[in-house]
Amino acid sequence: MDTLACAALPLALGVASGRVWPAGEWYARLRKPAFAPPPWVFGAVWPVLYVLMGWRRARRSPARRGAVGPCTCGWPRRCTPC
Repeated sequence: MDTLACAALPLALGVASGRVWPAGEWYARLRKPAFAPPPWVFGAVWPVLYVLMGWRRARRSPARRGAVGPCTCGWPRRCTPC
């Protein structure tokens, strides 16, 4: 469950930030290079990257090394004793 919570946190923050600050028309008006991926790729790739970032953070957490504290997945970084 701890790993799931750590993986879900970056995903939830990414979704929340996308809802609060959508890209809007200004991004569509930007001049992009010819090799820029189509817009649907961002929607498919970013959630996967967010989950992988959280999963990796859970794998490196102090709780996995036996530390105990209020933030077992290490958010914020110095929450648990090393």
